[in-house]
Amino acid sequence: MAMHRIGAARPHYWKTLAMARATGVSLRRALADGSVDAQAYAQMIEDCRRCAAPDRCAKCLDQTHLTSRPTINLDAPPDYCANRQLFITLRAEQSGSGI
Repeated sequence: MAMHRIGAARPHYWKTLAMARATGVSLRRALADGSVDAQAYAQMIEDCRRCAAPDRCAKCLDQTHLTSRPTINLDAPPDYCANRQLFITLRAEQSGSGI
């Protein structure tokens, strides 16, 4: 099996923030209310760095036009998103619907 090359931290930091925003998740709120701690936040970025589909993610985020419309554009992160389940959980918590 071929090894997947890990991505640089900075672009994946921005992809993590963009995916959160695209799915209606406030990482700032999650950090403030304790839903995510600093270690979990760092792990989110690390998991994103290890994703095997960064190009697909970039295309998905480009299609949401986040730079001009910072609104919810995705019902859920794509199936290949390394942080998919966490984003789904955080969105449910933040919308008040629970898990």
